Amino acid sequence: MEGASLFARSIQVKREADALLEESKLLPFLQSYGTVQMVGSYSLDLMVNRDIDLYVINPAHTQDSSLDALNASIRRNCFQLHLYYDSFQCPREGMPPGYYIGIKTPFRDHKWKVDIWFLHADLPARSQLIQAVEQLHETGKLAILRFKQLVLEKELDVGSILIYEAVLEKRITNEQTFLTFLAQR
Repeated sequence: MEGASLFARSIQVKREADALLEESKLLPFLQSYGTVQMVGSYSLDLMVNRDIDLYVINPAHTQDSSLDALNASIRRNCFQLHLYYDSFQCPREGMPPGYYIGIKTPFRDHKWKVDIWFLHADLPARSQLIQAVEQLHETGKLAILRFKQLVLEKELDVGSILIYEAVLEKRITNEQTFLTFLAQR
């Protein structure tokens, strides 16, 4: 896929994400649990996959309040599948300390995933990442989109954070070099 079409596709996927959020009224629903922050590819305008990442920030979050949110989301009957994870009880590398609700649902002939993290505070690394990506030239942003597309096409189990690391820290812009970088991890 050429650069212009990757950027156009990213814009289209974000428009679909906006429609999903609007039609499901997910953001107003989540705002009753805390301050909602759009994060990940959506907030960076670098969407390839049909997934949306959100943080719901509230210092008073508890397991009970997150389970209440899960139960209320299920009862809203807007989404097909809900997943729950408590990373306080079962910490895992790469996961923030919080309560996770994962949503999977079909929307406009595509499968969508929404990752919602109920956190006590924002993650400082997120602000740094956003600043670094915003400062990238078009070449760097295009490399991120190309690598995300490559990961999608090859069905690789690679999180976006590794792609950002490759481009931002290692300055990788070539697909073969990127694949070598992944193989060495």
